[in-house]
Amino acid sequence: MSAVQSDTAMAIAEDVTLQLFLCFIGISFFMLGMRWRQFSLLFLRIEKHSENAVGDAHPAGVGRRMWLVTVGVFGCALVEHVFDRFTEVMNIMEFGNYTSVQAYLDDTLFERPFWEAALKVFEFISYTYWAVLVAFNDLFTMLCAVYIAMRVANFNSHLAPTLTKNKDKYFWEDARYSYDALARLTNDVDRFISGNILMTFVRNLFYICFQLLYFLRASSDDGLWRHIYHIGTFGYVLMRTLAVSFFAASVNDQSKLCKTFLYSVSERSYCPEVHRLLEQAANDEMFLTGYNFFRITRSFILTVAGTMATYEVILLQIHVRK
Repeated sequence: MSAVQSDTAMAIAEDVTLQLFLCFIGISFFMLGMRWRQFSLLFLRIEKHSENAVGDAHPAGVGRRMWLVTVGVFGCALVEHVFDRFTEVMNIMEFGNYTSVQAYLDDTLFERPFWEAALKVFEFISYTYWAVLVAFNDLFTMLCAVYIAMRVANFNSHLAPTLTKNKDKYFWEDARYSYDALARLTNDVDRFISGNILMTFVRNLFYICFQLLYFLRASSDDGLWRHIYHIGTFGYVLMRTLAVSFFAASVNDQSKLCKTFLYSVSERSYCPEVHRLLEQAANDEMFLTGYNFFRITRSFILTVAGTMATYEVILLQIHVRK
């Protein structure tokens, strides 16, 4: 197989695979939409439970943090999408010998038959829709993780000051009920969105692997703008994957912090309820999963990073031999 045929086969394989991922993401959101009422009731239940529990009814700053995450994710996605379209136009102009953008638009859109122009517009709109869907899938996972992590952090912030104080068993009983409610919220939310989390990691990691393969096979015929785009989009997807990973892992980090606090309870406050809470915190850690195939923790992030490094070393060895 020639180099041109190999590159064409790789491009087709990449497009087909990414389209399959996008279809699975769409199906996941469709299934979630059918159960949206049950999903929203999970958060309503924890809000009502928090009125008489250890911790604030609504953590301060959770809305602002979720708003900042939303603006950041969609802002970066918009920049990446615009740069992608710009790169494609610049490459076509470079290899198609167009003198200006107007000449390119006239030849590919305005002077074409109506059905060809409509097909071009539909292709652009559909590509934009898929780009928004991918960004929203990552964002949705981040927002759910932010809410749960801030809930657990709020519980910990109210638990820490009481360690040196003499608290009765009724306080620790309320604390145990609060922790149990947060654990059930985490498990229930994971049951609804674990499919989306799986698609997030599989799609992003596949794209990163494909970009690493492209860097080894890149040639000068691809054009300067295409090289710049691949470098930029590789960094963007890598940072987005890390952001999803750290936000999701923060749920597990906060649940471990609760266990650390309970080990420091004073002797005067220690009672059977503290022991029961400590047992639950030690044996029922909170975490989000990828459809129960993996648990998202900080050690999982290191495992994925090690796997990517191994993949890159193998690619380099194959490339050197060729």
